[in-house]
Amino acid sequence: MSSSNNLAAPFDPVTLATAGQDPPAWAQTLLQAVKQVVNEKFDRMEERLIRFEERLDRTDEKSNKITQEMERISCLSKKNNNSFPQSGDSVPFQIIPLADGSLPTDHTRQNGERFPPIFRAKEIRGMDRDCLEEYLDLYGLRPNPDLDKDNLEVKRLRLARGIGAYQVNFNV
Repeated sequence: MSSSNNLAAPFDPVTLATAGQDPPAWAQTLLQAVKQVVNEKFDRMEERLIRFEERLDRTDEKSNKITQEMERISCLSKKNNNSFPQSGDSVPFQIIPLADGSLPTDHTRQNGERFPPIFRAKEIRGMDRDCLEEYLDLYGLRPNPDLDKDNLEVKRLRLARGIGAYQVNFNV
């Protein structure tokens, strides 16, 4: 009758180690060789994973640069559309995003109201001083606020130019 209950070989290192015996030298050498091969494989896998992560990071950076460039091109395109002679009259202006990509209409003014959209030149003409100045600040179009402190028409013109509406004139 064969001993099918005892599947472990008499030289199995795990069985011998748990029994308090040292495995034979050849088994220890074999075990060390297997451990070394496995560790080398894991080290190479880890190196490949690190290189892969670095490539992913570079791809993310390139993707972010492309996205930023596309946003810039989109903004320039909208400003270009706003510069057509019929824009702001028969054709509404396109809303120009801010430097961070958000729209001014997504922001809240100091009085708690949202910024109104600018679709027509008459909306710029109808803005009160506070709204106009807040819009200029939001777009970053006030390099020297003291220069045109009291001239609303200059401020309106600066806002119109800032959104690309070069055809719009005010009494400046």
